Amino acid sequence: MSPILLTGGFGYLGGRIARHLIAQGKTVRITTRRGPESWPDWAKDAEVVRLAPSDDTALLAVCQGVSALVHLSAMNEVDCTTDPVGALEANGVDTVRLLQAALKAGVGRFLYFSTARVYGEPLIGRIEESMICRPVHPYGISHKVAEDYILAEAGKGRIQAACLRLSNALGAPADPLINRWTLVANDLCRQVGSSGKMVLKSSGVALRDFIPMAEVARAVRFLLEVDGPKLGDGIFNLGVGHSSSIRDLADLIQARAEAVLGFRPVLERPDPKPGEVADPLDFRVDRLAAAGFAASRDLASEIDQTLILCRKAFG
Repeated sequence: MSPILLTGGFGYLGGRIARHLIAQGKTVRITTRRGPESWPDWAKDAEVVRLAPSDDTALLAVCQGVSALVHLSAMNEVDCTTDPVGALEANGVDTVRLLQAALKAGVGRFLYFSTARVYGEPLIGRIEESMICRPVHPYGISHKVAEDYILAEAGKGRIQAACLRLSNALGAPADPLINRWTLVANDLCRQVGSSGKMVLKSSGVALRDFIPMAEVARAVRFLLEVDGPKLGDGIFNLGVGHSSSIRDLADLIQARAEAVLGFRPVLERPDPKPGEVADPLDFRVDRLAAAGFAASRDLASEIDQTLILCRKAFG
């Protein structure tokens, strides 16, 4: 069986996706910059290659014999804020390097994890793939650059491609050492695990489209296997197509903590300002639905896993 290549396979999304694919019987090859001493226990079930993303020779070698590629390695939004040049190098230039290696090696399909922030900010109103993108943050700008290169090669028929514009993934990382605890759901669960309460910095009225991590992994497997024509122009919003407020999320975390940890954490938050209401958000996932995939909205299982992990890691 030809391997599936995952860049960033030990990261927040990558770890969960890698473990899902392995559980489904897929042969997985992971690239990382981390030394073997920091690899997770489950890495023994995958082929792991340590390389630098700027090493063209190593990139070409790791793409050899690969049937499909999932590119997850990227600079996160926090680091992009402080280093916009680095953001363009990591999310833009390094993606093009990998794309060129994949083309030379004859990789058949390239899945790229982009972000809904390519549409602009704030993310409000009806959001669909046919919109003109107006990214304003280095995170969104650098991902849009990468998208354009990938889709240009797909348009020439040189490779099949899908760019996944992810909304807000929610769920426990495969490893608690993964530094994604600034994400709102993860931050709230960590607060519960470490202090027994939750503190929101805002009133919580803002709307988000939260997609369970298990559904993200399931979407990847679907897009790796679906017939090529169903990829269309290669752009997909990845979410559940349903918006909920951050306050709703906090309330759910309270309820799940009571169910799995045995106590209901106190929630502290500022009161909404007079007349403060949420801007509407309608994150459309019609293209994925038309291709044959629908994500579950059920967040409870992911929150349960995150709360249990946080109690063990931070309690």
